[in-house]
Amino acid sequence: MSFAIVPLLLAAHLFDACFHVARRALAGEAFWRPHRAHLYQIAIRAGWPAARVAALHAGFALWHGLLALWFLALPPEAKPLPLLLALAGQLAWLAVVLRAMRRAGLSFATPP
Repeated sequence: MSFAIVPLLLAAHLFDACFHVARRALAGEAFWRPHRAHLYQIAIRAGWPAARVAALHAGFALWHGLLALWFLALPPEAKPLPLLLALAGQLAWLAVVLRAMRRAGLSFATPP
């Protein structure tokens, strides 16, 4: 087994958490305080139905599971490929959420 399996399986959650902490820290915000600024929360605030966001995250879990199985079958020199595909999927999700956020006139600030 490889140490990369667990992060690969949790890629959606790890990406969202790392993006959130980095964004808030760079903005000078207290990232440990309550908020509603995770990507899935912003997607819902931008008008995406919660069921659609949940289904998308279920799809991420399935995709990352398949990538983990592929990872196990790959030779060592090819192991970065599934990790890069997982990252690419999360970057695409970030782009989709940012676009929805702009269209809805939202910001990362927690609404009242």
